[in-house]
Amino acid sequence: AILAFSVLAFLSLLWSQDPQLTFRRAMALFLASIFAWFFSSYYAPADQMRLFVAAGVILALSSVAMAIVLPKYGLDAGGEWKGVFGQKNELGHAMLFLFSGLAFRPISSGPRLRTVVLQAILPLGLIVLSQSKGSLVLAILLVAVRLCGPFIKNSRREQLPFLLFATICATLGIVFGREIIFSLLGRDSTLTGRSHEWAVLSFFANRHLWLGYGYAAFWTGSGDSLNA
Repeated sequence: AILAFSVLAFLSLLWSQDPQLTFRRAMALFLASIFAWFFSSYYAPADQMRLFVAAGVILALSSVAMAIVLPKYGLDAGGEWKGVFGQKNELGHAMLFLFSGLAFRPISSGPRLRTVVLQAILPLGLIVLSQSKGSLVLAILLVAVRLCGPFIKNSRREQLPFLLFATICATLGIVFGREIIFSLLGRDSTLTGRSHEWAVLSFFANRHLWLGYGYAAFWTGSGDSLNA
């Protein structure tokens, strides 16, 4: 099932508007999938978490050094941190992904809790300094799942109506209070103009509704992407 995505990417060479680009991107996807398959099957989950955290520490410290020593390369134009990455959101997403295992480490004592909290300061600090709003929201949701998950799992049957009611209220609060939430995140209802772009791109998506333009072959600066 996982390799089916790579197979479909290669098949899209038949209708891609840029076959060479599609082949390169499909090959990269295939190699990444093979590595992920090896990594997940060779290492136990606990070892995977340790390797992710170790890689995260290296990238986090490198990003701090890049932003402080070489701010020309480690900071975006607006002062947002991007570290060793090409863009601030890449830094935020990398910190969130590599350190996500910290949220699910077993906590058996107070000292263990303090250790996990101290370990989480570095990635959370970089996410805040990167000003990657999406990564910050996902980090908050990750912590919420960690805190509420055991309660929901161990809840008794008579508590389920309350949980359902709380979920509905939270959903309605997000829907009707989205303007307030967006303003707190420094965004608006158009998601910084993205919704307008989606309206324009939907026309081109409908022209190739079933097969698309070939894997990663739309934004090439030619063809329909030029008109978009």
